[in-house]
Amino acid sequence: MRERESRHFNDESTSKANELVMNTLLEKEDEVITVVPGYQQFVDIPRSIGCKVHEIELYESDWQVDIESFEQYINSNTKMIILNNPSNPTGTEYSKQFLMRLIDLCRVNGIYILCDEVYRGLNDELSISDIYEKGISTSSLSKVFSLAGLRLGWVKANGDVIHQINIRRDYSMISTGPLVDKLGFIALKHRDVLIDRAKSIILKNKKIVTEWLKCNPNFECILPKGGYGVFSKIWF
Repeated sequence: MRERESRHFNDESTSKANELVMNTLLEKEDEVITVVPGYQQFVDIPRSIGCKVHEIELYESDWQVDIESFEQYINSNTKMIILNNPSNPTGTEYSKQFLMRLIDLCRVNGIYILCDEVYRGLNDELSISDIYEKGISTSSLSKVFSLAGLRLGWVKANGDVIHQINIRRDYSMISTGPLVDKLGFIALKHRDVLIDRAKSIILKNKKIVTEWLKCNPNFECILPKGGYGVFSKIWF
C-alpha cells in the first residue's frame, strides 16, 4: 500500500527544501544522476556529501533528453535522479511519456526522483510526487507567485521521507515565522489571482521577446510552454 503523502514547510524557499532532501537521503558513495544545464546545487551538494554525480547533457535542439541517457548510468549504487520541471534555465518541460518511462526505470531499481518544481503551475504540468511513490517535489512561493521575499517553500513526498526530513530539520531550523505563515496562507488563498497575473505578464513578455528575436538574428532561444525562463544562444 502506498504511504500517505505529506508536506513539509520550511523558511528558506525551494533551494533549502532541495538541500534538506539531498542531505537527508544521500550518503557518501551513493550515485546521483542529473542533467545540465541545470541548477548548480544538484551537482555540487551531492558531490560535497561524497556522492558520485553523473551529468547528462540536454539536447540543444529542444533541451530534452532520452531515457537511454539515464539507463547507461544506473547501477546498484544509484540513489537519486534530480530534475527541474519546468527546467531551470531552459524553461522547457518533460513530457508525460518521458516521466512515466523514467518512473518505470526508477521503480525497478528503487531510485528516488527529486524534482524541483518551482516554475510549475502556469500550465497543467505533472508533479512527480503525484505519479511516483518515491517521487519528491519541491517548490515555493518565489517564482510563479512572485513572493520570493517570503522565503516560504515546501517538500511533498511520502510520509517516510517527510519524517526523515523533519528529524534533520529540527537541527537546522525551528519553524517559519507566524507573519510568513499568515502571508503565505493569504497568497495560497488567492492562488488563482496571482497565477493569472503571472500568466498575463509572461504572455506580454513572450510577445516582446518574439519580436525582438526577429530583429536580432544572432540570438536564438526556445520559448517555453510552461516555465518562463529561456537559455539563449548567441551566434558570433
